[in-house]
Amino acid sequence: MPAITFDPKSIQKCVKAQAWTDGPASHIERMGSGPPYTLTSPAGQLPPANAFWSVTMYDGKTPLLIDNPINRYLVNGLTLPDLKKNADGSFTIYMQKDSPGAVKESNWLPAPDGPIYVVMRIYWPKETALNGSWKPPAVQLTK
Repeated sequence: MPAITFDPKSIQKCVKAQAWTDGPASHIERMGSGPPYTLTSPAGQLPPANAFWSVTMYDGKTPLLIDNPINRYLVNGLTLPDLKKNADGSFTIYMQKDSPGAVKESNWLPAPDGPIYVVMRIYWPKETALNGSWKPPAVQLTK
């Protein structure tokens, strides 16, 4: 389950969820270097933001953005129209080293050959993000 961390100085400005995986801590060390990972946002359950939200992937070794062939470093409300939705209205972000294929590439966050971590940020969060009634989707290991 992803952990939600709060910055007490700016709790009304931004909520961050560091979404790793549902697995044990040792699983995190392999994230990005093995099988692909996905993050699926159910239909109608976008991050509750009055301003905007983002999902950003970082290199787990350097905490920097990941240089990649398609120059994509995040998915957010502005990129949402470019994402391919699933049949049920949800959308899935594919986090892996190699392209998931032409049909899914619009939803691809290219990962390095090594560890990664993913941060979801909600700027000017709505009450449901602050009181915990909305839960961020978990990063899942794709089998």
